[in-house]
Amino acid sequence: MSATASAPAAPDVLGTIATKNEDIETVVKSTSSPPPVTTSCSEEYIEACARSNKEASRHDPLTTLFQAEKLPPISEEPAFTDKMGLSRPTYSALRSRLTRISQTEVENWIYESSIDRIRSKVRVGAFVVEAGNWAATTTWEPVVAPPPPADFKPDPHTSAATGESSEPWFEVMKLISLRGEKLSDLYAKKPVYAEFIARIEVARRKHLYPLLWKAQHNKSTYGPLDEHTEKALTMCTQDQKHLLFWHLSLTSRNPAVQRVQGAVRAVIEPFVRKWVDEIGMSAVWLEAGSPRARDVYGYLGFRVVDEIVVGEDEKGSGIKTWCMVYAKDR
Repeated sequence: MSATASAPAAPDVLGTIATKNEDIETVVKSTSSPPPVTTSCSEEYIEACARSNKEASRHDPLTTLFQAEKLPPISEEPAFTDKMGLSRPTYSALRSRLTRISQTEVENWIYESSIDRIRSKVRVGAFVVEAGNWAATTTWEPVVAPPPPADFKPDPHTSAATGESSEPWFEVMKLISLRGEKLSDLYAKKPVYAEFIARIEVARRKHLYPLLWKAQHNKSTYGPLDEHTEKALTMCTQDQKHLLFWHLSLTSRNPAVQRVQGAVRAVIEPFVRKWVDEIGMSAVWLEAGSPRARDVYGYLGFRVVDEIVVGEDEKGSGIKTWCMVYAKDR
């Protein structure tokens, strides 16, 4: 398993996760009989997860902005010079491109993008989970962090570390690849998406990788493995064993399916507790794309470690994503 950037696609928004009058505890708390949970890597599950993600994110600002980058530019489109020294369309111009196509076309693109993303994840060991007959679904992806820098020094008393990268996103972009393509090359075609991936990688280098590097340095031992982690470890070298982490992505509560209480919790909490609390893995990582999703994950034990913004308009406002981690030292 190679140590390259994983593709979060768009951060999880969980669809219509809760109404104004529905608090977080009501959304995630389990009933006396938790909904049934199934897992698979089959094409049927991949397609069902993609459909759910399409329904949940069809109006999500960042997801639709990614789709806008696929459209050719409008003549005399407003542009600005970015930190890479390249001319790129303003974000308001990108959003204007979407007025040229129908909402159905946007949703079809989201579906196809989700299909491609899940398939690529499954090829490297990911699996799809659903609960309550597809009331909620997610994709769990095993990812291997890069090896620690030569000057890495773990703090024996805390999760803090020295030697982690502090390079800005536009410099990190030059160092990583995404599914075999240099991120700097992708940036020339899809700057918003490439910037998003680069900013996520910066957050991981600062807040996630040091936890894994510390475990590797301490030669931490694992408890009894579940089938998913055992399979993922077979694709790792011996040196990568403690650099493995699970990435939660494409989580959605499908608004087209009847709500089932506890379904969101059921596709997340048992896996997180198994991997971190029982097996002893260092951390689980995710990106939350809305305040509601952030709060749901927080209720389940994740903590916010970083906040990134892309899609800034001329007034300086943009689209926020919260990077979150569930770790042994939480």
